[in-house]
Amino acid sequence: MKHWLTYVFAFAALVFCTGAPSQQVHHQESPVIDGAVNPELIPDLTAYRLWFTSVSRGPNPSDAEVQRQSFQVNKTRMTADDQKILIGVLTTFKIQYQNLIQSFNEEATAAWSRHESPNFAAFVLQRDLLVQSTRDSLKGKLTPGGSMLLDAHIQSEKRHMHMSDPKGGGQ
Repeated sequence: MKHWLTYVFAFAALVFCTGAPSQQVHHQESPVIDGAVNPELIPDLTAYRLWFTSVSRGPNPSDAEVQRQSFQVNKTRMTADDQKILIGVLTTFKIQYQNLIQSFNEEATAAWSRHESPNFAAFVLQRDLLVQSTRDSLKGKLTPGGSMLLDAHIQSEKRHMHMSDPKGGGQ
């Protein structure tokens, strides 16, 4: 299904832009955390998820995808052996992530057909568990030096990330 991502982004936009139906119509925009200003405010799990999703490729990547991934993975400065392990784990992540999104989209479509809201919170929990299990897998497979280099790289990538402030600016 080529349009799976459209459903997730459309639903996420619906949830984050309009708020829950029981909320008042009048609401303020959610403040954005700018990683260039406050990288420490971007949670590690979010940073890893964003990096995993931008770097991972499916099991049959095109030549251009392989080149892009190689460029991105080389930035970690890990050894060739650790990079090979990383790419294998990222491929597994990509497959599992796509399956998770496809499953959510099917559930969301069924819920909408019943005029119900899909369980986005359950999706987020499953997504976060997948990211954490991928991190754990990498820690168990990479050399200690490779793990340190990957973490340092992802921490440095936070400066390029932006996310909505989950606290809504403390209002």
